Amino acid sequence: IASMYCFFYTLAHMRLADAVLLNYALPLFIPFVESAWLGEAFPRRLWTPVLVGFLGVIVILRPGSGVMEPVALLGVASALFAAVAQVGVRRLTRTEPVARIVFYFAITATLLSAFPAAVSWTRPQGAVWWAALAMGAAATGGQLAMTRAYAHAPASRVGPFVYSAVVFAAALDWLFWRKLPDAFTVAGGVLVAGAGILSLRLNPAEAEIETPGPATV
Repeated sequence: IASMYCFFYTLAHMRLADAVLLNYALPLFIPFVESAWLGEAFPRRLWTPVLVGFLGVIVILRPGSGVMEPVALLGVASALFAAVAQVGVRRLTRTEPVARIVFYFAITATLLSAFPAAVSWTRPQGAVWWAALAMGAAATGGQLAMTRAYAHAPASRVGPFVYSAVVFAAALDWLFWRKLPDAFTVAGGVLVAGAGILSLRLNPAEAEIETPGPATV
């Protein structure tokens, strides 16, 4: 839930491609979370992709350049919280059925979101309703497609295709807001995506974790 709040906030205040890209840094955090929470050893083979991935994040953030947006740190936080959630799901699936985990997540998210939603509620007007319906349909369709993909292939094979979301985000950024990713975003994106894919392939434990898109974490 914390991951979703951070991600949605960055979506409202950053370029779409940058926000999505920072959220997809989550595979880089999973080995650290596994080590701190589950006591699992940090595999040596993961140091290279993790360091390369964090270098990519630094390139995107550009600290000290005068153009870094503080809200970008929330994008990084969304990836960290998502990693914690996914490791937690992995642990829960050892004793709980998936349907029960999803059910309690939905109930908890609804309850925790009810109060802030009531306080800041604004009645949607006109086209906003259609936009909300389109988002719901797209999110549902994407989640169903991804779930089916993970049912037929391991995360190490599906994961690389997940990063295509960054390409689509950049395309939508240009289509609706005429914003193109700059050289730093492209370079950082290549590093983050490459490191994330390599991390998925090198970490057997991580390959067992289904990796949903950011909006469904």
